[in-house]
Amino acid sequence: MNRASAIGEWQRALRALGAAEVLLREEYEADAVSRAYEVQEPGAGR
Repeated sequence: MNRASAIGEWQRALRALGAAEVLLREEYEADAVSRAYEVQEPGAGR
């Protein structure tokens, strides 16, 4: 993976983590877990 790709994946992971935090705060636990899983698995579902 080149630097640009790595940075892109890092930014995508940060957005997914932010979404998971919002969902958890709003008590959508199942959806929060799904978003958190995306943070751990870059490129999953593509």
